[in-house]
Amino acid sequence: ITGQKPIRDSKQACFQIVDIVELMKPVTKYAVQVADGNVLASIVRKATRISKTEKPGPVHIELPEDIARGLALDMMFVPNPIRRPIAEKKAIQMAVDVLQQA
Repeated sequence: ITGQKPIRDSKQACFQIVDIVELMKPVTKYAVQVADGNVLASIVRKATRISKTEKPGPVHIELPEDIARGLALDMMFVPNPIRRPIAEKKAIQMAVDVLQQA
């Protein structure tokens, strides 16, 4: 997560703002700028999901100062616990027996 100068009412010229999102795209699985505080929760959830899927890797979220200072009206998501499949003890014992006989 990085910060950025205000994007809505910046008093600096645009040439002084580095496009960090485009800079991060080649080295991350997902790079995005938060343009509205009401979608921050869904962006964080999406970035977390992407970072863990297939081959795990880095993601990047850019949060401009004016968006970070604002109030978000949306409710945060309640996280869903991820159930990891576990092999049955009988299957594990069978695998151990096969390996010991090899």
